[in-house]
Amino acid sequence: MSHSEKTEPAGVVRLRAAREAADKLKEAVAVEIPPMVQDGDVIHAVSTGLNIPRTASLWGGLPSLSLTRGDRVVVTQAMIEAAIDRHGNPGWTALVHDPQRQIARWGRIHLAPGEPPADMQPWIYGDASWSEQREIARKAAWQEIDPQRRAAALEEVKRKFGPAPTTSTVHAVYKGDAMYDAQQARIAESAATGTPNLGASR
Repeated sequence: MSHSEKTEPAGVVRLRAAREAADKLKEAVAVEIPPMVQDGDVIHAVSTGLNIPRTASLWGGLPSLSLTRGDRVVVTQAMIEAAIDRHGNPGWTALVHDPQRQIARWGRIHLAPGEPPADMQPWIYGDASWSEQREIARKAAWQEIDPQRRAAALEEVKRKFGPAPTTSTVHAVYKGDAMYDAQQARIAESAATGTPNLGASR
């Protein structure tokens, strides 16, 4: 290095490097932060149990929305304002597009952007709501007097709700499922022999 070249002080060099690193961090954060929902956006509930306030007023106004899985929600400006906490944080409106932050805050994903899928059910396979709705549908199917229609209704229950869940240590046996399988066998036998299906329905 010639004596004519000047060396910058170490402190200036470090300061410039720090500023450059900060600028790069700002750019990265700006790219990675998911958007917040806006007035008029459509979202849907992925899980049951979240309450969304619809007014920031302590007196009067619309009651909160108690969401069930599959519910469709049109975001309003009042909802956005009601979600802001006393520290100015935007609340759930900043989490809809960020599943990981939802899990960090609530332990599960509650909300997703856009319309709910056409085939989304209000239950998740194996949960309490699934078990309750499956039992209701199964009992309704067993009310069919005609054996063929009853078999079709029970088959639809299996198609819609899936099989009864099992674990490596517990194998649940549903009486209705066993009866259904027996009835299917009787129907198959009667079809093969040409005799009517006269088996008990319950």
